Amino acid sequence: MHLSSFRAFGCMALLGLGGGIAVAQSATAPGQPGWFPFTISTQDASPSPIDLSALNEKPAGASGILKVDGEWLVDGKGRKVRLFGTNFCGTACFPPEELAPQIAAHLAKNGVNVVRLHHMDNDWGKGSSIIGDNEATTLNEQNLARLDKLAAELIAHGVYLNINLHVSRTYPGTPKGAPSYSKGLDHYHRPFIAQFQAFAKTLLNHVNPHTGRAYKDEPGVAIIEMNNENSILLNPWWTASLPEPFKGEIQGMFLKYLKGQYKDTAALQAVWGVNDGSTGPDLIKNGSFTDGAKEWFVEATNGAQATAKAIGDGAVRWTSTAIGSVPWSLQFYQVGLNLDEKASYRLTFKARSEDKSTISVTAMNSAAPWAQLGLSENVTLTPEWQEYHLDFAPHSVLPDGKNRVGFGLLNKITTVELKDIRLHTVPNGFLKPDQTLEAGTIPIPERSANVAVRRDFIAFLADLEIEHALEMKKFIREEIGAKQMITHSQLLFGGIAGARREFAVSDLVDTHGYWHHPSFPHKSWDMNDWYVNNVSQVVEKSGGTLAEIAMQRPVGKPYSLSEYDVPAPNDYAAETFPLLSAMASLQDWSAVYHFAFKHNTPYDSDRITSFFDLPGHPAKQAMMPIAALVYRKALITPFSRGQILKLGKGPILDYAGEKAGDVWGSWRPVWDKVGKSGAVAWTERVGLKLSEDNAWELAPSMGVLRKGGDTVKVNWVAEGKAPALSVVDRKALVFSGTLGSAKQELGGISVVLETDSPASNVTLMAASLDDNALADSKRIWLAVVSRAENVGMGWDANRTTVGTKWGKGPAEVLGVKAVVSLPDGGKWKVQALDAKGNPQQEVPTEGGSFKLSPDQKTVWWLLTRQ
Repeated sequence: MHLSSFRAFGCMALLGLGGGIAVAQSATAPGQPGWFPFTISTQDASPSPIDLSALNEKPAGASGILKVDGEWLVDGKGRKVRLFGTNFCGTACFPPEELAPQIAAHLAKNGVNVVRLHHMDNDWGKGSSIIGDNEATTLNEQNLARLDKLAAELIAHGVYLNINLHVSRTYPGTPKGAPSYSKGLDHYHRPFIAQFQAFAKTLLNHVNPHTGRAYKDEPGVAIIEMNNENSILLNPWWTASLPEPFKGEIQGMFLKYLKGQYKDTAALQAVWGVNDGSTGPDLIKNGSFTDGAKEWFVEATNGAQATAKAIGDGAVRWTSTAIGSVPWSLQFYQVGLNLDEKASYRLTFKARSEDKSTISVTAMNSAAPWAQLGLSENVTLTPEWQEYHLDFAPHSVLPDGKNRVGFGLLNKITTVELKDIRLHTVPNGFLKPDQTLEAGTIPIPERSANVAVRRDFIAFLADLEIEHALEMKKFIREEIGAKQMITHSQLLFGGIAGARREFAVSDLVDTHGYWHHPSFPHKSWDMNDWYVNNVSQVVEKSGGTLAEIAMQRPVGKPYSLSEYDVPAPNDYAAETFPLLSAMASLQDWSAVYHFAFKHNTPYDSDRITSFFDLPGHPAKQAMMPIAALVYRKALITPFSRGQILKLGKGPILDYAGEKAGDVWGSWRPVWDKVGKSGAVAWTERVGLKLSEDNAWELAPSMGVLRKGGDTVKVNWVAEGKAPALSVVDRKALVFSGTLGSAKQELGGISVVLETDSPASNVTLMAASLDDNALADSKRIWLAVVSRAENVGMGWDANRTTVGTKWGKGPAEVLGVKAVVSLPDGGKWKVQALDAKGNPQQEVPTEGGSFKLSPDQKTVWWLLTRQ
């Protein structure tokens, strides 16, 4: 899961970084007219007209173990297989044994054919993990027994398993200050590698008593994932501050690498340069505040209030009296800095705080795109004056002095005093005269090192990651004897270099992505203090998270998205599965998983309980099965043409070196260079053609991927009063956005919003149930959802957080009033379905049309041609 990324790397969002604007929503709240409960039980497996369990071959793996065939997954008979799944996390992987059959049957009914077993190795509390003794790497027998029962039931119902080996285990002996869950360290510290191997061997060799097979031999296990979200390439500079033996180990490995790259110290000095200790002139104006606060800006935005006043003795007192709604609401900075990307700089200042506040220190653009320049540190102050020195080598510098350095109060009410602020150039050379290859005294670089040094260090780490992953894969394949597909980690961990790693190592390439992940402005995972960017993905002009994911796909291997969600609370959560199904179908991905089904037990819920858990969220639950049908049966056909970006090892490492390892979202600038944004993913099939050369060019075309051209039509309007996205093919359609009073033509189906509709923002899917085109189909499934929320959710004024006030159940759905016109030919019978998928009432039709209404208390309709 994404937990590790926030704790280890401090990222505040997984993709979906665009701002966008909200699509207009109704002001009404649950409990008012137009709302109604629609509770889908996670233990329901009763037959219904929309039961999808027949899609699953039973048991999973009956036709042989899944394997890779080019860019697709195939079974033992060579038939193409798409995996549509969800995640079980932590204790949810160990349900009471009597519940396992019900849960497995429910998932199969909803079209799920793979479950990712995630966070099984957590250290969250007694009895929560599959590991019984962390020191001895023994298994918890009770949880193992429950896992065995769940696994057996899932497999029996045609649901494959994706087993994760290292997600949230912290290995004994992990030093303070290292990334969470020992990540990065387990790529080179041999005791941790041995513990990983011991756990993998114990679990995969375990024979499930219900199946009579070890997990390593189980054809119902599709994938073994070695490491979740694990890379040293994102912010690799923490390695320089490690205690022994960890620092010495990686330093020794780096020295060995350098000796293989450079003949001697003279050759290394010629590239890295020598540091003679000199400094340049001070670039800061009025850094001693002899002229008051002139040249300095006090920024207090989004409701924040602050003042800065010179207090003598060369100091300024900066006081905040009210916080804002975003973490960067309180800042103190100087603009107009002309910085040189070929130079290195040292920011020096003195500071103190009576309440020991932590402040941020940054260098960034003072105009769009507002990029960080390589300095972004937090400093905890003391009541006494302390002097601080922060070095950095800038990147992403803007011309004409459109850059700044400054400080932030991290949105806290406090008082901080600053003085003697200076910014000097320092020698760009890295090596001190006494540091030599021969003596083995080359240090681990820090972020402030010059580009050549950073590039060499990142190239070393990139090779280290690949070598480690290949070693672990070989261990699992040959030493343990596992027959399944193996992946290492997720490609976005490491940016473009991560894509190169996964393409080199993994049988299929996996990634993660979230549309506006919750942000925690002060303390990681503080459930009292968080916010979401509550907007629709449809309005993101660059294509949104799903488009970004598409742009990172390495061509030539199957592509998997093992975590995706629009986290709650979000007014546009109904988009989650429809847009995922549409993009995955258009781009012909091999596997998609929602994050997550559940993090704990009990599984059932009648209300939205957290950011990610599916039970109790009717807007997501209702769209899940129809999205599974569309994706798994390829009712939306992939694009027949596309474009690839040829990208070689050289540019990848050059980029990572220039950006000092700040490679999160690095797909954007490499595509920007050839004039493409993520928006192209909604019009053509896209991907990266990775190589070991210096290529960086857009291929004119991938050629015709399928004869006959496209049957699918995509219409996307991101701006204006009615932003909307529609994907219409012969057998299925997806619509999400503002549904106006004008007729919305969606292939053979059209929709017109009624003027008194409680909701105008609508997500809609229709799919043929008899494998015919919608125009000829005799059975069509229609799903229409606006939004869902709990009764009494405690939204703030901006609808960006509910804090701890999640409200009560049952969660309610906001209804839609619209006229739906059906394909010509024959008479139609329309039935409103209940939350189990069974007819609960017949809806009148007139001339091939019928009306949607909240009075029908449903989001599902079965359309039958008579």
